[in-house]
Amino acid sequence: MCGRYLLIDNDDVARWVKTSDIQLQFSTNEVFPSQQALVLVQNKHEPQGVKAATMRWGIEKWDQSGRIINARQETVATSRFFKNAFASKRAVVVAHGFYEWDSEKRKWLIKNQKHALQYMAAVIKGENVEEFAILTQAAQTDFERIHDRQPVFLMEDQISDYLHFSLQDQWVLKPRQIPFLLEDVSILQQLF
Repeated sequence: MCGRYLLIDNDDVARWVKTSDIQLQFSTNEVFPSQQALVLVQNKHEPQGVKAATMRWGIEKWDQSGRIINARQETVATSRFFKNAFASKRAVVVAHGFYEWDSEKRKWLIKNQKHALQYMAAVIKGENVEEFAILTQAAQTDFERIHDRQPVFLMEDQISDYLHFSLQDQWVLKPRQIPFLLEDVSILQQLF
């Protein structure tokens, strides 16, 4: 689930990039696991503050056999692998949509119908090099025909709350729905 997503380098993204105190280099267009990605994290210099940063998408497995790119919303707060990281290190991934393939191998671009930018909840892990995994939840009804999992989405006004929440307040661990716009991009790719 959510093995790629779309990020267009435009004015909406530039607004977030300006919140960083360093020059950021990150992947755009179709973003793949293991690439440097634009994320939002806590700004430790401001209470409830948020700033842009970059980090690698995908957490290296304990046996170095690959990367974990997603974490289940239902278990992220209790699993041995994610529990401590989720309690203290979270991020929000900035995107314009995400890609998914259906059972017939058609590629879909899924976007929020109401907002150009979408924000996906993530968990950070790592000491010297921080990496993240995107939180997923069970698919909502209008999406489950394509895949059984989808990213956990936040509204822009929930970003700071997600980055700073206490585990006693587990509102983010409850499933949520957004209005999706589904585009079959496999047809477009066949034309070019």
